[in-house]
Amino acid sequence: MLKFILASIITISLAAQPQPAKPQPPATVTAQPDPRKAMLKNLIQAGILMLEGKAYRQFIQAFVDDEDRRRFEDAFSKKGPVDYNEWGKEKGEQMLAVLKKIVGKDPVMMVNRACFAVDDAPKAKFSFIFMKGSWFIENKSQCPASAVTPKKETTPADKVISP
Repeated sequence: MLKFILASIITISLAAQPQPAKPQPPATVTAQPDPRKAMLKNLIQAGILMLEGKAYRQFIQAFVDDEDRRRFEDAFSKKGPVDYNEWGKEKGEQMLAVLKKIVGKDPVMMVNRACFAVDDAPKAKFSFIFMKGSWFIENKSQCPASAVTPKKETTPADKVISP
């Protein structure tokens, strides 16, 4: 009887101890969306609306950083105050076409730069730079060609079969 009591006490005490936790699979870490990317997407849509509405001054103020804006003002103020309508006729329509091409595309993000492949743009690339808490059009894209060149997918017709 004593053996039964001792066995019962040992069994009860072992059963009362907490069991080691089973290893849980690691929690999957989901990548958080880049808030700057969403900001850029909204800014591109706003830029399209500004250019379609011929709000050229507002477009320049929103999309061109201070240094580039000074160069812009020097170029377009030779005959007096800046003629934003002249810029709109010369460059605004081209800019509108580029923004419409990239509005639905995902940029290639490189630190503080968003790069897009655009056939009509110089060097087939167009970029924005993030500085001072805002996105600005980069006057001369600094994106490497490899960042914006789309990779060609091979099709069965592209494959050469040697005899």
